[in-house]
Amino acid sequence: MHGFNIFKHSVAMVFRNFPHALKIILPLGGIAALWFIIISMWLERSSIGTLSPGQIALLAVPSVLMVFFLLVWATTAWHRYVLLEERGSILLPAIKIDRILAYFGRAFLLGLLLAVVAFPLLFLVLPFVTSGGLGLVIVPVVVGVIMTCIFYRVALVLPAAAIGKPLRFAEAWDATRGSTGAILVLALISSIATHLVEQRLAPVLGSSLTGEVLVILVHATWGLVNVSIITTLYGHYVEGRPLS
Repeated sequence: MHGFNIFKHSVAMVFRNFPHALKIILPLGGIAALWFIIISMWLERSSIGTLSPGQIALLAVPSVLMVFFLLVWATTAWHRYVLLEERGSILLPAIKIDRILAYFGRAFLLGLLLAVVAFPLLFLVLPFVTSGGLGLVIVPVVVGVIMTCIFYRVALVLPAAAIGKPLRFAEAWDATRGSTGAILVLALISSIATHLVEQRLAPVLGSSLTGEVLVILVHATWGLVNVSIITTLYGHYVEGRPLS
């Protein structure tokens, strides 16, 4: 039940604070949309087939960097709002460049750590996947759950970076010691819920303009739920907050 309570608390966190969630989603999403509208308008005036690789890079690199920056800004702002009650300005969520850079650095290192763990794990299970049958379905699910559990146990470094209280990976692992069962349940529930949202709910909304806007809103809201899971884990296991 503890894993379910963490998930329930994380979902409630977003919907209980939905006005502030929209304050993060709407303006930052608007900035991204405006950028891509400008890019699209520029591309309409020139055929993409006539662009050189250098020109394509000049478009792609800033776009990717902007998306990453907006995502990290949104994530950092949400961590800081939940853990520090920092609200930011009237129109925009709180922006702390030093915390955003620290968060990006920690996320990069976390990605490398997970890649190091995943490579030998995938090498071990590859024969079961290539053999076909049930292994083709079950093994990827098992590997995904294991990697999600590992991620949840060490991802506490991310909210720690967001609020300026650095945490080492070993410290995050120690803080969640004894919680493997709860985090396993949490990983299963969050994986199933993510599948339902992305593969079942989003397609139901349709392909109209209104439907597309709702799909984006649903994905952005669910993204904050996933961020809230990490926030809840940090608040509960590091700061000792109750799962009220």
